[in-house]
Amino acid sequence: MNKHVVAAIVCIASVAVPFPLQCRGQENASVESMPRAPITSVAIDNKGQRSIDGSQDGLNVRSWPELQQIKNLPTTLSSIYDIEISPDGDRLAVVGGTPGESGGIELYQWPSGEMIKNVSPHEDVIYAVAWSPDSHTFATASADKTVQLFDLECQNRGTLLGHSRSVMAVDYLPNGLGLLSAGVDTSIRYWDLKEATQSPNPARTMINHTKEVFAMRVRPSSDDAISVAATISQDRTVRFWQPTIGRMMRFVRLESVPYDFCWQPNAKILVAACHDGKVRTIDSDSAQVLRTIDALDGIAYSIAADAKNGLLVGGANGQLRYLSLVE
Repeated sequence: MNKHVVAAIVCIASVAVPFPLQCRGQENASVESMPRAPITSVAIDNKGQRSIDGSQDGLNVRSWPELQQIKNLPTTLSSIYDIEISPDGDRLAVVGGTPGESGGIELYQWPSGEMIKNVSPHEDVIYAVAWSPDSHTFATASADKTVQLFDLECQNRGTLLGHSRSVMAVDYLPNGLGLLSAGVDTSIRYWDLKEATQSPNPARTMINHTKEVFAMRVRPSSDDAISVAATISQDRTVRFWQPTIGRMMRFVRLESVPYDFCWQPNAKILVAACHDGKVRTIDSDSAQVLRTIDALDGIAYSIAADAKNGLLVGGANGQLRYLSLVE
């Protein structure tokens, strides 16, 4: 399967958007008729103008936003579920593994792409990884029902217990306030990391979703007096939380199941990648869907945003799409 051929695809813009939408897209094209593996995770390096995408076909670095292939990174992961660049831009964490067998972490020097660590600390696949704000540690969420904390040498610095089923999402709160996790048991759990050294159990548990939670991210806003996080679920809802006080603020139900989402640069709008191949922008203050945009032909599994209102969407049959939202 040739993953190196990149071809332009037609851009279709929703007529319902309140301002002009400029859209360019590329997808991996193959001379073979065999289906390609879905793109399960994407990331954008805003400093180096590079994007990274992962699938069962491997790990690729591309130019951004042109999506021209630059190189493949070596990986031993049979499946890749999440890709995250550290806040300081020096390291790339890639996680995944083999279902029912092991969960692996691959740590790369960035932007060189040199692998510096390769470990398998979980007993089942790792679905998500998150960096601490200071880039000194990271956390992993696994199907083995645990969240684990690691230093830059991939040494375990703690294991958090409490979920009854697979953990699918994890993120740090700002200013050392703690950690959030969520998963198949429908719960969102808040961990006080200072107390976690004494007890591995969560400080607070919030249960409002009715089905599994696929993704969760803290809103990157300096204006929040109390940190705000968002979650998306198989129940088709996007929910907004103040996790440190255990409060769900508001929610919206979408027309299609969202599988991944990202925050836009203004930290008020999130964009969800959905089962119907569309992306939906949602105002976090009003919980209103602002616009719906055609993105992929098939399921959209992954999405990332750059600092200039650009989006990278990955999904079914190896599709990658660049969308630029211009007011």
